Amino acid sequence: FSPAPVSHKLSNKHSLRGNKAVSQPSRKGGIRLAGSTGVGGASELETIKEGLWNPAIQVDWESFYRTVEHEKSYYSTDIEGEIPVDFAASIFRNGPGRFDRGGKRYEHVLDGDGHIIKFVVDGSSQRAHVSNKYVRTAEFDAEQQQDAILFRSTFGTQAPSLAENFLNLKLKNQANTNIQFCGGRLLALWEAGLPYRLNPWTLETEGPDLLDGCCRGAPGSLTVTTGVRAIDDALSLGKAFTAHPHHDSISGRMVGWSWAQNPLSNTLSLTIVEWDEETERETCRREYEVADVSMAPHDFAVTESYYIFVINQLELDLFPYASGLKGPAQCLSCTGEGVVMHFVPRPGGRAAGTNPIVLNTDDPWFVIHHATAHEKWSPGVDAQLSKVIVYSTGWDQVSKGPFLSDWGGAVPLYDKIPATFLFKLEINLTTRSVTRTKCTGHCEHAHVHPDWEAREECRYIYVVSGNTIGFSSPPSAWLRYDTFTNEVAQWQAPPRQFVEELVVIPKKGAATSAGDNANVWLAGMIYCAEREQSCLAILDGAAIEMGPVCRIWCSEAMPNGLHGCYSNDLFFPP
Repeated sequence: FSPAPVSHKLSNKHSLRGNKAVSQPSRKGGIRLAGSTGVGGASELETIKEGLWNPAIQVDWESFYRTVEHEKSYYSTDIEGEIPVDFAASIFRNGPGRFDRGGKRYEHVLDGDGHIIKFVVDGSSQRAHVSNKYVRTAEFDAEQQQDAILFRSTFGTQAPSLAENFLNLKLKNQANTNIQFCGGRLLALWEAGLPYRLNPWTLETEGPDLLDGCCRGAPGSLTVTTGVRAIDDALSLGKAFTAHPHHDSISGRMVGWSWAQNPLSNTLSLTIVEWDEETERETCRREYEVADVSMAPHDFAVTESYYIFVINQLELDLFPYASGLKGPAQCLSCTGEGVVMHFVPRPGGRAAGTNPIVLNTDDPWFVIHHATAHEKWSPGVDAQLSKVIVYSTGWDQVSKGPFLSDWGGAVPLYDKIPATFLFKLEINLTTRSVTRTKCTGHCEHAHVHPDWEAREECRYIYVVSGNTIGFSSPPSAWLRYDTFTNEVAQWQAPPRQFVEELVVIPKKGAATSAGDNANVWLAGMIYCAEREQSCLAILDGAAIEMGPVCRIWCSEAMPNGLHGCYSNDLFFPP
């Protein structure tokens, strides 16, 4: 296996109109980097970098990561523009909201406490309600009461006493990564612990949810298995739930999975479950063991026939963690080896009854998220699966060394952290070959029209972008990538503003097709450092380069979130 040469068809020269930036198609392949055909040379590239990341921007960026002290519920009185009349949705966002306790800053932003923001937006009445609450896990309540750090966290935050941390392997559940409806429940998700069920009307925390046996254990249980269920139960061992369940538009199901690590065999025990989104009932589940893995994957992909897991190659040094010196993520190292891909047949799918397929590659990239995946079948009665296509984001290459490397610290700094790209993976399961093509970047948090996820006809991918030249910089633009033509359309935020992940919401009554599935509204948050305030922006997916059609301002700044979802139900407070 070797990655295909970059086949990106974008020029890095943009036509700028106000805050709009539309990348123009190039007749030549290749990411336009310094010294090639994109920018004029090293000095021009440095000038561009300086304009996107400098000490002044860093001050603004660091102000994005401030603790939210108050939980509020109110109707926004500051709406720029008009909410589209046919827009009606509840948008939920989750991310770290508290970064300190008792005057002590957390070691890493991803150790921050889960903070939910909800926007209920009704275009017919031009009303928008905003509310925010912390996820009330048992650990959050205990630390809130004492205003002190009491528990160990994944990325290094822990109680100050070594004696408290020594041989204490239990981790605090931040519940800070995602929020999704799954099996008829609204869940705050963190991939190393139990999901927490929330009331969508009030955002009150209702407690941990075992998802009808998909998960097990109690809050704080070790996500470890001995391989024998009776022994696991006797030792009160737990099974955590992924932070990234996926919607399959073909079957109309939500697919998620739980996991536990078996340190004796160095395997990962998975329970994969599917829920019908109409009946909200479980339709099927299957067990799967992943061999030779030190950490559960952050995300996965779903096609008509397979669950797809791309395993980054990592090693875990347990001694610093067990001795109380470091958090588990600080004990991980990249091996520099190629990713391993697992194709697990879905029950009832076109590959049901066949054996899982494991592909070992020599491509040492690092996958973070998956946007969508689909299958390509040969025509005819005896159709054969010719290819599987996966669109993913990640780092282009990792070498042997610490996992966190330059991505540590209280705030991620863009003079250190690597650039992230959108990639297209083409997998031939017959020849066992994989081709990886760079699509665009620097970008992250890629999503598609939910009615087209897992379909070959899914055309557009919506991402958060720092730039399209390929270096690391703060998220300051939203971009639509066309998988049919490799063209992008982009809106650039004004100076001193940063953008977050987009939630893709189908327009009511709008027809979509393989040639045009951009009939969506895009909802994303913007932080304005000048105003020290955040807003929810709504954009037309078919005209993303025109920017927001309206902005719904919050009463204060909200910190940089991670992931979210929407509902067509309007969950105005009781």
